[in-house]
Amino acid sequence: MTLPSGTPVGMIAGEGELPLAAARSMEASGQSLFVVALEGITSEKIEIPGRSVAWKPFGQFQSLLDSLKEAGIRDLILIGRIAITSIFDPSRFDERLMKLMASLKDHRGNAILAGIASEFTREGFRVLSNIDAVSSLTTLPGFIAGPQPTEAQWEDICFGWGLAKELARLDIGQTVVVKERSVVAVEGMEGTDRTIHRAGELTPGNLVVVKVSSPDHDFRFDVPTVGSETVRSLSKSGGGVLAVEAGRSFLLDRDNLSRIAKEEGVSVVGVDSEYLESEKWKVER
Repeated sequence: MTLPSGTPVGMIAGEGELPLAAARSMEASGQSLFVVALEGITSEKIEIPGRSVAWKPFGQFQSLLDSLKEAGIRDLILIGRIAITSIFDPSRFDERLMKLMASLKDHRGNAILAGIASEFTREGFRVLSNIDAVSSLTTLPGFIAGPQPTEAQWEDICFGWGLAKELARLDIGQTVVVKERSVVAVEGMEGTDRTIHRAGELTPGNLVVVKVSSPDHDFRFDVPTVGSETVRSLSKSGGGVLAVEAGRSFLLDRDNLSRIAKEEGVSVVGVDSEYLESEKWKVER
């Protein structure tokens, strides 16, 4: 997708490093941005000289819409994590968001975000795929960093792949942690790093973490993302392998991730169905 570099793209920024990395990448390619940052959620590092940033309280949906319209935004991306547990505090919601939440059949993460994306579309905005908008962050298949996984670890990756895909298909989570072809932990609301921590408490060392997207994943508002902090979490849990779905996930801070993976002995690989089924990993080892 070719982005309209002459016209600002709206970015609604959630928490974490992803919005920061995405903004840098897009601006480096010549794309101008208008960022809507969420108070108490978005990192204050999003605000740098020369970048247009409007801070809005979380849950004030109408004010957010008005801000985008006043800035003349037509295309926008929703990027960065917003904890699903936020839905349990409706006191922060304005009337517009309250009505939207009441209209949804369920309150799983993807259902909520799809409903919000539909509201933007009805208001005349085009919600862009994160993968298309920030393609430079996409994970590639094959070995990425750290030591080469052992054959036994690759067997655990293959074992965990199908389980993780089913978990994601059911919209429960995107991550499964396995060890010696046993499931140690599956991701729920807590996120990847806390899932890894929980797995490490149960059985530390030689964990294999597989993180994927669902078969019908909507990349307009969510891309499975890992970075150096994910590698640190795995290291603190005794180390092992981080396997991330290639072509459908983001990899952040690659230089730092590679350094930490090497220092901590954590293997990082990009995988997909074709790569695993063709057993290319046996050739690359």
